[in-house]
Amino acid sequence: MPEDILKNKLDSHKDIFFIHSLVISIFFILTIILTFPVIFDFNSELAGEGCHDKCHMMWRIWWADYSIENNLDFLNTDYIFYPDGTSIGGNLALFTTGLGLMIFKLTNNLISVYNTVIFIGFVFGGYSAYLLANHFNRNLYSSIIAGVVFTFSTYHLTHSGHHIGLSMIGWIPLYILFLFKIQSKHSTLYSIFGGIILFLVGITHLYYFVMVMMFSFVFLGVFLLKKKDVSNKIFIKQFSIIMVIGIILTVSFSYSTFFSDEEFETNPLWQHEMFSVSIENLIMPSPKHTTQIYSDYELLYGFHALAGSPDVGFRSVEQVVYLGYAAIILATIALIKFRRQYAWFWASVGGLFLLISLGPELRFFNNLTGIILPERLLYEFVPGWDSIRAPARFIVITNISLAILSSYTVYSIMKKSVFSNKVKYVIFSIIIVAILIDFSFSPMDTNEIDVPEIYNEIKLDSSEFSILELPLGGYGENNLISAPIFMYFQTIHEKPIIGGYESRPSKDLLENQSSYFLNIFHYSVREAMERADRDGGIRYESENERMEKYLDNSALSDMKTLGIKYVIIHKSTLFDDIEKSRLYSDKFHQEKYVPKVNEIMLKILDMEKPYFEDKDLIVHKIIEN
Repeated sequence: MPEDILKNKLDSHKDIFFIHSLVISIFFILTIILTFPVIFDFNSELAGEGCHDKCHMMWRIWWADYSIENNLDFLNTDYIFYPDGTSIGGNLALFTTGLGLMIFKLTNNLISVYNTVIFIGFVFGGYSAYLLANHFNRNLYSSIIAGVVFTFSTYHLTHSGHHIGLSMIGWIPLYILFLFKIQSKHSTLYSIFGGIILFLVGITHLYYFVMVMMFSFVFLGVFLLKKKDVSNKIFIKQFSIIMVIGIILTVSFSYSTFFSDEEFETNPLWQHEMFSVSIENLIMPSPKHTTQIYSDYELLYGFHALAGSPDVGFRSVEQVVYLGYAAIILATIALIKFRRQYAWFWASVGGLFLLISLGPELRFFNNLTGIILPERLLYEFVPGWDSIRAPARFIVITNISLAILSSYTVYSIMKKSVFSNKVKYVIFSIIIVAILIDFSFSPMDTNEIDVPEIYNEIKLDSSEFSILELPLGGYGENNLISAPIFMYFQTIHEKPIIGGYESRPSKDLLENQSSYFLNIFHYSVREAMERADRDGGIRYESENERMEKYLDNSALSDMKTLGIKYVIIHKSTLFDDIEKSRLYSDKFHQEKYVPKVNEIMLKILDMEKPYFEDKDLIVHKIIEN
């Protein structure tokens, strides 16, 4: 090969490497800006508010490490819901867990693990959307716009502060890219890569797997209708390769999710209604928007009474799905004026998934309208659809559509000869700033987890025992579901705990009552709400005589049978936005529940005062004679 040709090839590869490195760097810098001030407290404060699902996912990463190190079963554990244990196969999120585990091995800091994963999620999401847009436009600037619209969408910013599994959205545009590649080039190699990426989507999150499968068959249908020639057979062959590889690998690696011996809890219709998009959510900026134009969660996102969920007040992050006026305008221009190839395809797909995100019944300002939507049919007639709880998440495909359509408009502007290069760059800069301001959460909420020192003391206790953290209660009347932050504390003390949390609990777990002892201390959410004004909402108040007899005769024995050595009563309910959610009454908890439970424990243990008490905790310790 002549030297000049070789040099040109090397220079060309250097240019490609430089461009891709530049794009990745841009998204990294923008991530730092949009998540400010997370970068300054990267190892000590979690991005986003609260610690519910975040604590749950950090526990999964810790448990993956701990179970491997101690040769324990990762999928089945009695370290939570002790002594019965539970399967955690209902929602594996293997990719995110594996990625988090690798980072944890390097940092040994779960908070930095969480923040690193969501940073990767933003950069990867932007870069993959850039690659998808570049497939159509072959233009740096318009493709960057697509990445910005997609990865910094309100949906992604919101869920990254709550659901680490949902933050890894980058596999979706990358998978779609390979669908388009096999359409144009009929490459078996592209099909294999597409199948592997489908598998990576599947082990990232069940919702995303369902979404891309639905997108795949919509894409297949559109292609077959458009081209009625011999190329159909070739395309179907390549498409089938993707499906076979992706589905077989996903099912194989997520076997416990699809074919578990345990029957996992399904989601009733009222949850689909609760976790769906209300029309106004699409055009109202998040309460966390930088400008705080709309800062009242109660006005926009809270307190809706839904059919099947009597008077349950709830503020859901699922409803924060603002599409962005800048992106909507750009997408509309693409449809009306430019009409580039695939523009109406993207509009149709985006509209279809938006329709699904609206849930089973149309809502307006969180009021059910009685208008039945297609998602209701999916719920009634598609097997397994009741495992899905939040139709609002399907908006992520709508965000991809908006991103691609926006890139069409910017591409057309950048190619117009009537504009000088300076004018084009000014227009591009204005557009990207407008999009970022439209979506901005900066300064993003951060959350420092204060770990009580008592857990470090417990860790030093080498004997075998369990810990009871109170309050218990969550799903239903008699189960032991408790706050995920208790599981985060477990990553410190490394002892089994009586309660716990699972996003998809098994029915056996929900029906387990373990003992009368635990029932006494169970803190029923619904009962507390419904009865707080009458008697405080604690079930034992209606059975005093039976409780007193039990406490005198059997309670201590049952505690020992359960292996309990420490009972930790939390003076705060530990749940996010207590006053706004109305799920827990902090006043009731502190004035009635905590004193009563402390009184009971002192009587059981025949002690005058707790083992330890500070402003946050009351700790009781069972000491053998």
